[in-house]
Amino acid sequence: MNILNCLTKEELSKIKTIKISKNSTLFYEEEKCDSIGIIESGKVEISTFLSNGEKVIYNTLLPGEIFGSNLIFSTEPFYKGNVVTLTDSIIKIISEKDLKVLLKNNEKFLVNYLKFQSDFTKKLNSKIKLLSMDSAKDRMIFALENNKNNTIHFKTVNDLADYLGLSREATSRTITKLVNEGIITYKNKTISKK
Repeated sequence: MNILNCLTKEELSKIKTIKISKNSTLFYEEEKCDSIGIIESGKVEISTFLSNGEKVIYNTLLPGEIFGSNLIFSTEPFYKGNVVTLTDSIIKIISEKDLKVLLKNNEKFLVNYLKFQSDFTKKLNSKIKLLSMDSAKDRMIFALENNKNNTIHFKTVNDLADYLGLSREATSRTITKLVNEGIITYKNKTISKK
């Protein structure tokens, strides 16, 4: 459920709407987080660059998803990566002050905000476990076993590679190896565990 659907017309009218073009930076790494963003349309990425120039993607967000919610009330409310639009996007920005009012006065919004936070924490824990695995094969099998019906749908191999924290080449090799070993099936941008 999109958390924006929990708000009244009056509450929605008080929220700032930003229309922003592709490849624009909304917030920079180490910038203080004093609001949350809810993706109304578009696609947003949170990423950083290591000292060797390698890009690390923390999260890719789609419509209905929220960023900044795990930072805004933190003792260290600073972004750990850049928040960049991957497509033309519309973002709803809710300031800390307005967020507190909404959480206090709108119980449905509060409950759905807390559900989002809980789901985000579960997803983050799963991602940490996935990235702690050394072998590409273990990562692929873990990801499959933790997805509905032991299946992953993806648009491109690059998207799957980003999700697994692997290079595109390692991802392609792993898919081929697991298909040849009879562990997975691969068809139409979908892999499934047998």
